[in-house]
Amino acid sequence: MSRRRRRNIFQTRDQRFNYRFGNPAMRKRYRVRSKRRLAIAICVLLVLLLLAGIVVTQLLRNDSKPADDQAAPSAATEEPAVAPETEAQSADTQDTETQQEEAAALPPVAVTARSLTAEASTAAADTESAEAADGEAQEETEAPAVPLLHTPRETVTTLVDTRRSDWRLLLVNEWHPIPEDFTLTTLTLLNGMDIDERAADDLDAMIDDCFAAGYLPEIASAYRSTDYQQQLLDELINTYINDGYSEEEARSKASESIATPGTSEHECGLAVDIVDMDYPYTDDGQAQTGTQQWLLEHSWEYGFILRYPEDKTSITGKIYEPWHYRYVGREYAKDMHEKGLCLEEYVWQVDHTDAEASAAD
Repeated sequence: MSRRRRRNIFQTRDQRFNYRFGNPAMRKRYRVRSKRRLAIAICVLLVLLLLAGIVVTQLLRNDSKPADDQAAPSAATEEPAVAPETEAQSADTQDTETQQEEAAALPPVAVTARSLTAEASTAAADTESAEAADGEAQEETEAPAVPLLHTPRETVTTLVDTRRSDWRLLLVNEWHPIPEDFTLTTLTLLNGMDIDERAADDLDAMIDDCFAAGYLPEIASAYRSTDYQQQLLDELINTYINDGYSEEEARSKASESIATPGTSEHECGLAVDIVDMDYPYTDDGQAQTGTQQWLLEHSWEYGFILRYPEDKTSITGKIYEPWHYRYVGREYAKDMHEKGLCLEEYVWQVDHTDAEASAAD
C-alpha cells in the first residue's frame, strides 16, 4: 500500500496519531529523528555564536587603532607650553609700541581724528551691548503665549454669565470648567451610550443621512461621568509612565488627549466621538476615512462642529481630533462654519460684539 493510500485510510486525526505514536517502531524513529534535528540546531547555533564573536573582536580592534594613532603624534609633537599671560603681555607691549611709533609719525590733526574715531567706535560698541542686554531682559520678562480666553474679561463678565444661559454655547475647556450648578437630562442611544436629549434628534438625523450616503459612522463615545473621565485619564497617565515618562511629563502629555475631570465636554453630554467602522481608531488617520470627509462637509447642517480643528490647536489647547464633534445648534454651527471659527473664537467674538453694543447704547 502506498504512503498516500495509507494516509487516506485514517478518518480522523486521532486515528493517525495512534498509528504513528502507538507503534513502538514509529516512536523509535520519531525519537531518533528529533535527536538528530536537535543536534543539527545546536551545531548551527554554536557556529553562529563563533562568527559573532569573531566580528565583535575585529570591530573592537578597529576602534582601538585610531585612538593609538592619534595619541602617538600628539606625544611626538608636544613642545614646552608658554604661559598664556606671558604671551598676552608681550603681544600688548608690541601693539602699544607700534601705535606710539605711528602716532609720532602723524601730524597732530590726524592724531586727533584717530582718537575721535576710536572713541566713537567704543561708544557704538557699548550702545550695542546695552541694547542686546535690554533685548534679552525683555525676552525673559515676556509672558508666555496663552490660549484665547485664558485671561478673564472684566468688561463682559455679566454678559458671559447671561450668554451662558444659552446651553448651546457653553464653553468648557481647561480654563473654563463646567459650572457647579450645571445639570442635564440624557437620552440613551441604541448602542447604550447617553447624550443630552436636546441634541439627540439632530444626532440621529446626521447618523442616518451619513449611512444613506454610503458610509459607516459609529459613535465611539458620548456622555461620560466624572468618575469615568478620571479613570480614562489615570489609565493614559499610567501608560506614559510605563513608557518611561516622569509622572509630571506623563500627566502633561495625557492632558493633551484627555481632559481633566470637570473640563471635558463629554461630561456635558454635548460631545460625541464618531469613527468609521472600517477604521475604528482615534488618530489622525481617521480624517482620511469617507465617514469623516462626509461629516466635515455636512455636520454643521445638523448643528455639530468639529471641536478641535488642526489649525486651531494653539487656541483650543488640545491636539487635532478629527473624530470629536460638539453640538452647538444649527444656527450657531452654520455661523461658525461660514466664518471659519472654533468655539473659543466664536464665544470671544460674541462677547465683544455684545460689549460694543452695550457701550453704544
